[in-house]
Amino acid sequence: MYFYSSFESSGNEIDLINTVLLSKQVTGGECVRQFTALNEQMMQSRCVLTNSGTSALLAAMQALDISQGSVVWTSALNFAATYQVASFLGAKTYFVDINEVTLNLSIDKLEQMLRQASIEGSLPDVLVVVHLSGVLQDMTNIARLSQFYGFRVIEDACHAYGASSDDGYPVGNCHQSDVCCFSFHGLKTISTGEGGLISTKNDALHAKVQSFVNLGLTRGSELEPWLVEIKQPGLNLRMSDISAAVGVAQFKTLQERKARREQQIRLLHDRFSSTSIMFQASTPNLVNPFRHLAVCLFPLINEPVKKLAMYETLRKEGIRLSCHYKPVYRHSLFKGADTNVFCPQAEEAYMRMFTIPCSLDMSDQELNDVSMKIIEVHSIIESL
Repeated sequence: MYFYSSFESSGNEIDLINTVLLSKQVTGGECVRQFTALNEQMMQSRCVLTNSGTSALLAAMQALDISQGSVVWTSALNFAATYQVASFLGAKTYFVDINEVTLNLSIDKLEQMLRQASIEGSLPDVLVVVHLSGVLQDMTNIARLSQFYGFRVIEDACHAYGASSDDGYPVGNCHQSDVCCFSFHGLKTISTGEGGLISTKNDALHAKVQSFVNLGLTRGSELEPWLVEIKQPGLNLRMSDISAAVGVAQFKTLQERKARREQQIRLLHDRFSSTSIMFQASTPNLVNPFRHLAVCLFPLINEPVKKLAMYETLRKEGIRLSCHYKPVYRHSLFKGADTNVFCPQAEEAYMRMFTIPCSLDMSDQELNDVSMKIIEVHSIIESL
């Protein structure tokens, strides 16, 4: 069965894990420091490792003082973690519709909402920007709007680790945002099994994040050098050295992985370019990002029964499609809620989109066979 992604070993994770186990420093040890340093060097920002991308979002929002009564805006086409974290902290979340080509948050829709919110006195405290599937958001305009309207910016780069923007900055540099969050989930392009990362250029935010993911603990004082004391609120959200060892091993193959993904995206784009199937952001940002996912829009899918038919037909052929994502406000959690949220572009995308198999370990022949079968099934969708 071909799935949208899979864990791809670098070949030496076991050696590094064994080194950690033999050192007996399985938490707070050398591998955590090494993986942190590698990321700080790449991003030229301060970094903190966490045990998941969701934990990274939680620590970032907490550092930006999101709490009861705060207002968070984010893309309607998004993983559930942003809403869940904001809700956990007591914040209210509002959703911005997407651009139909990039599937990222629409700058035009965002500007419209901000103008109206400014009139009503209901501007957001924080905007969480999602680089969906690794296609990068227009951060220049996001930064411009942030400065004009006074909201803070979190980059959700859980799909975009290793990518670089058109101006040459690596994602995570935070030159146009306050904080950036990453995921090293088992199916990401580099993985620690489960894990996350927070980057920022702001020393005060870095200190707050560092404290929060370490239970708010401080160690030792002149009078009580043995002391372990809680001085601030916090949770244990740390990454272990065992996970960090996997991250270090995977990081060392980052450029090879990125080059391979570029080849795969080009191959898939070439296969779909002569069809009516639209590859996400096929004109802008085709190669430069390190894409985590291969997302396509299928024009013949215009009702749920056809979407289900295509999914089931391909599943029987050993091709399992996925979908990133259902608009957040349509999740079961919102049923019965007093909300009139409707984002037409996100709805349209959800109806027509599938994420197709594009694991790093798939050969060109496998990618070709899968894409051709997808094209074949899509072409006869009316009769399924």
